[in-house]
Amino acid sequence: MRPEPQDPDFRTRVKASFSRQAFMATIGASLELVEPGEVHIALPFSTHLSQQHGYLHAGATTAIADSAVALNRADQEVIATMLSTISIRPGRRSA
Repeated sequence: MRPEPQDPDFRTRVKASFSRQAFMATIGASLELVEPGEVHIALPFSTHLSQQHGYLHAGATTAIADSAVALNRADQEVIATMLSTISIRPGRRSA
């Protein structure tokens, strides 16, 4: 069982904040789950968001991670000053 947010407007505030993020709309991302300490953002694959090898560009996944972290603090203005991602295994094509 997940704890209820201390702020009763938490979910409403997170959804409103996400809807103001034009970049998320531009890349086709959607807010799937909003719980205290946990926000899920979905992004369907699109060739418009792929890199030269045909895989989803890490910039798209990093943008989603940045938004998910900030949305967990929707009661404050959060701006990332440093965010890094590390690809530990290259993508694989399905046969």
